[in-house]
Amino acid sequence: MAVPATSVVVLDRGNNTTCTVNLHGATVVSWRVNNQEQLFVSKQSVFDGKRPIRGGIPIVFPQFGPSNTGPQHGFARISRWELKKPPERLPTGDVEAMFQLLDNEYTRTMWNYPFSLTYRLILREKELHFNISVYNPGAETLSCNLLLHTYFKVPDVRRCQITGMRGCTYIDKRSPIALVWNPWLEKAKEIPDFGEEEFPNMVCVESGHVTSPIVLPPGTVFEASQILQVM
Repeated sequence: MAVPATSVVVLDRGNNTTCTVNLHGATVVSWRVNNQEQLFVSKQSVFDGKRPIRGGIPIVFPQFGPSNTGPQHGFARISRWELKKPPERLPTGDVEAMFQLLDNEYTRTMWNYPFSLTYRLILREKELHFNISVYNPGAETLSCNLLLHTYFKVPDVRRCQITGMRGCTYIDKRSPIALVWNPWLEKAKEIPDFGEEEFPNMVCVESGHVTSPIVLPPGTVFEASQILQVM
């Protein structure tokens, strides 16, 4: 299903280098460098404004995994975000945009805390910079998880190599620093919005704070960043 034009924001640096963000979840659904797509989005993904987008870079917040009070991996990836700052060209030629999600009646039915989640993207010539912050404006301490669930497009995951993980603890496909995931064939068959033949063409390398909660006393901010680079 095609994504309605009104639901996306495009950062365009020129030279066929672009980044497309769907306001449903503030999900980066495309990052092209010299017209080469870097991210994977399943052909079976449903763009209905309700379900999470299967691919790109969904934002996991306020919890990682299942929840007794809300959807798996939280509500941020299925909420409509506000475009806080439209794409703007910086003096360097890079392009910046900012997105924001505030607590509302819907989020408080699942997680009854005030919050401000702000997401800043900078598109560079061969890099995509992410800066994300969680602010607690309330009177109570809150705890949460935060993760960028990046789906990379690859020619064949069976021939890929992920470096920089030496010395990390391996626990059920999870690392305290990063999560690496691919459904493989049998699991792919069980995912309704994922084609079973698509698993060789993606790998998730997810950075975030999920092995222990982020604890935010009143009036404090947690900030995190990620840089993706095409070598």
